[in-house]
Amino acid sequence: MFLDGILNPDKPNVALDIGSKYVKAVSLKKIGTQIQVADFNIAELPENIEDKISADAAKKENAQINEEFKDKVSLIVKDVLHKTGAGKNVITAINSRYLVNRIVSAMGAPESNEFNSAVQVAMKEQFANYQGDVIRTSHEILKKAEGDLPSTVLIAAAKKEALDFYTDVTAKAGYKLTVIDGVPFALANIFEYINSRDPELASLNNEEKNYILVDIGFNNFNIVGVKNNFPVYFRGTFNFSDRFVIDTIKNNEGLGDADAISRKFELFAKSLDEKEKSAIKDEVLNKYYKNYFYGQTNQLVKEIEDALISMEIPKENLRKISFSGGGSFFPFLLEFVMTKIKGGSDMKLKVEMINPFFQMVARNDAKMKEMAGKLPLFATAAGLALRCL
Repeated sequence: MFLDGILNPDKPNVALDIGSKYVKAVSLKKIGTQIQVADFNIAELPENIEDKISADAAKKENAQINEEFKDKVSLIVKDVLHKTGAGKNVITAINSRYLVNRIVSAMGAPESNEFNSAVQVAMKEQFANYQGDVIRTSHEILKKAEGDLPSTVLIAAAKKEALDFYTDVTAKAGYKLTVIDGVPFALANIFEYINSRDPELASLNNEEKNYILVDIGFNNFNIVGVKNNFPVYFRGTFNFSDRFVIDTIKNNEGLGDADAISRKFELFAKSLDEKEKSAIKDEVLNKYYKNYFYGQTNQLVKEIEDALISMEIPKENLRKISFSGGGSFFPFLLEFVMTKIKGGSDMKLKVEMINPFFQMVARNDAKMKEMAGKLPLFATAAGLALRCL
């Protein structure tokens, strides 16, 4: 998107997701008709990265602090990429907090003067509130023009301060950043891959292929909407986040950050176990869902319902909701969403945690099994890695 073919035309060979809380790397290989997960790794960041990216670099003391933080992050990035061991050319994704995107129509053959002019006019109109010296723009064709119908084009604007941060950190780690994509678009990429290989969806007509992906990150969450098997909706919002989930556990159980995160994964694992589930359900519902968490999860459901309205999809025509990201690992969240969306109806709805390595071949089966409970954290990185093939 933002660097692809502009600054560094070399093809990327490893995907790097520098999230708010974790650094993740994924390397995929094409072997015949199959995709192999060559390796994947994760490491926790010492501080919330988004708080640092927005530091006021105009002030000398903040600029120095920011550089010191970049050094810390670069060491973690270097270690994760070294373990993944796929090469020196990297693709990464900019967080939706620093990204604005719109879907527009453009007439003319792709990349013709007419098409390029239409895209530039759309960008000028849609991003009029942003100064040219603080953003960079890019576009990608989602669907090429057919007959008298225009092309469907995704246009995006990213803050330069964030682009510079990712570029600097990767360079400090000794790697070459060849492509900067956007988190929502990487998520759409892996979502499309998984849905195209899901045998439960294979028999559906395109008109029935209506899905939503919810990725709950540390500071915000992203929603990707698919209508008639085509991505039509991208939204990032701060209405629900993993930070909120962790803070809720901390406040209710008197734990520190690390212990609260461990407790979250522990409760989630128990909620999936038939024997453990009944033992913790009443406690979790009474401690969390009947208090502030209930209102926030209702807000999450409202975001999903608003997405359906925007996509003009009747609720009963939604076939699947997939979740990814750290905040999705809260016990009974999927069950809560399922109940709220269905509302007592008999609609055919599947609600699941995403497996970004669905129907891929693992080079290291033992590692895949060991990390099975945390694979949804790798959705963005896996979506980026597909672009390396």
